[in-house]
Amino acid sequence: MSLVDSILGHDGQLFPPVDETRLAQLTEQAQRRLGLALPDDYLDFLRRSNGACVDGVILYPAASFRQEAMELPGVIEINLSRRQARPGLRHLLILGEFDDDYLLYQPAEFRRVDRISLDRWDAAPTLGRLVTQLLDSLG
Repeated sequence: MSLVDSILGHDGQLFPPVDETRLAQLTEQAQRRLGLALPDDYLDFLRRSNGACVDGVILYPAASFRQEAMELPGVIEINLSRRQARPGLRHLLILGEFDDDYLLYQPAEFRRVDRISLDRWDAAPTLGRLVTQLLDSLG
């Protein structure tokens, strides 16, 4: 099951996809401003939905936007902001959040970690599997 299918299966909210031109710009910005490459799983997700909200899980969009009563921070902006407050995050890429946890990427592994201690709760080889495990655990 794909990440998008899992989100839809839990009645999540998806947004219009990101086009290839914008993805190329985002990839270049991430490398230049964050010093990290965006993982292919996340880029594939953005090709289908520019962010998502489902059962308290938020996956960040390519750039900040407001939808109805909610405002979603962009992936570059949120990483720069969090790194300024927590230098220990510089080698990690935050892709989303759930309650008091970050959904992040450390090359070769996707993780759900505590926002304060950075203790790992879950890990998976793909973003889709990490989010699906989390959503399935919520019922």
